[in-house]
Amino acid sequence: MRTSESLKSLATPVVVGPWGDIEEPQMESARLELGATEVNLKIEGGMGYVFPIMEGPYVKYEQVIPPDGPICAIAVFGDLLDAVGQIASQLEDRHPQDSQGKWRYTPQVEIRLSRIDQTLSLLTTSKMGYHLREQENSLGAVLEDGAVWTFITSIQAQISLPDAEDLFRIAVNHDFLRDVVQALEVEQKTEIEVSFTDQNKIIQFAPIGDQGRQIFLMPLRMEKE
Repeated sequence: MRTSESLKSLATPVVVGPWGDIEEPQMESARLELGATEVNLKIEGGMGYVFPIMEGPYVKYEQVIPPDGPICAIAVFGDLLDAVGQIASQLEDRHPQDSQGKWRYTPQVEIRLSRIDQTLSLLTTSKMGYHLREQENSLGAVLEDGAVWTFITSIQAQISLPDAEDLFRIAVNHDFLRDVVQALEVEQKTEIEVSFTDQNKIIQFAPIGDQGRQIFLMPLRMEKE
C-alpha cells in the first residue's frame, strides 16, 4: 500500500480489479488516475493498464486495520527474513500427509513476542496446522501418527507490550508471512516495525522511516486452551 494525499478525499473505499489476468508490472513508480468507473495505471516508459472500479458492499477497513496499538516489535529486516527461512524446512517437510485424505495441512507458525527476553520468535509443532476437511473450523485437531516435536527460532527485537503482559502470541500462515516479509524489499540492516492489536486483527509491517509503505497480514484464529 502506498499512501497518497490525493486519495484521502475519497468518500468511500474503492476496489480496483480484477488483477489476476496480468503479469506484475515491473516499475519503480507509476501514476494511478481514478475516474468515475475505471482507473488507469500509467507506467513511465512502459505500457499502461486500465481496470474497472468494482461495485459492491466494501468492508469497513477501519475495523480490519485498527489504529496502532500498544503491541509492537522492532526488528532488523535481515534477521526477520532469516528466521522465516529457517522455519520453512520444519513445515510441509516434517508434517506427514494423511493417506486417507481426511486431514488438510496449512503451514502454521506462531509469532511470539517476549517482553522479558526482548525477542521475536517463530514457533511450530508437529500438531499445528491440521484441519479436518469436513470441518473447516477444526483448529487444534491433530494426526496421531509420528513423533511429537517443537521447533522455535528467535531474533532480538525491541518489544512493547501492555504492562500486564509478558508474552504475546499470534498464529499466521507461513506462506503468507514469507510473502509479506519478502515484499518489503528493503536493505538487510533496515529496521522493520511490526504492529499488533490483538490475536484476531490484522498485523502491520512497515519499514522504519517509510510509513507510506505498509503491508498487512491477516492472522489465523488461535487455538483455545
